[in-house]
Amino acid sequence: RRGSYGEVFQLVVSFPLRRKALGSQLLQTAIDFCKEQGLMSVVLETSSPQAAVLALAKKMGFVQTSSHNNTHSSRWMAKLARISVLRMEKVI
Repeated sequence: RRGSYGEVFQLVVSFPLRRKALGSQLLQTAIDFCKEQGLMSVVLETSSPQAAVLALAKKMGFVQTSSHNNTHSSRWMAKLARISVLRMEKVI
């Protein structure tokens, strides 16, 4: 399926369970599923302040492919806080 991709949407690990590799396991499961489905890549978007997600994605081979300022929060708040949404992609 040339050009098709899977998308990880809202990967969340609750605070008490963080730092136990659950995020890595969840993301790897999503990557494996996309690979089994014959997809070419996996995409995720996260906001720039999410340092842990960015580090995890980079560690797992994702690269930033674009960014934009269309957040789910109010526009003025995102602009004031200088929040960007980063699109990360991993070719599988």
